[in-house]
Amino acid sequence: MTTITSRTVYKSGIAQEIMMSKQRFVFLLKGEVVTPQSLEDPDAGEIIRASLCQSFSISLLHVLAKDNYEALAKFQLLSDGYPREEKEEVRLF
Repeated sequence: MTTITSRTVYKSGIAQEIMMSKQRFVFLLKGEVVTPQSLEDPDAGEIIRASLCQSFSISLLHVLAKDNYEALAKFQLLSDGYPREEKEEVRLF
């Protein structure tokens, strides 16, 4: 898991950093469906491969979050200001 510093706690006048565990998430998209997928999940590769075979795409937005709920909330917050350009789909087969 990736760790990042999330806050500072003061103890005896000395600042100590508390490290909280965060996971890197990608988002699988199909129509209006948005599915967060943690890259820390041992089955992430197989899940992403199967989703791509079912015509899902991977969002350009990736986030660090503690769980699926936080990841989806960040995606919604970030995607509101993100341009929604329709990309031409490219199929190799």
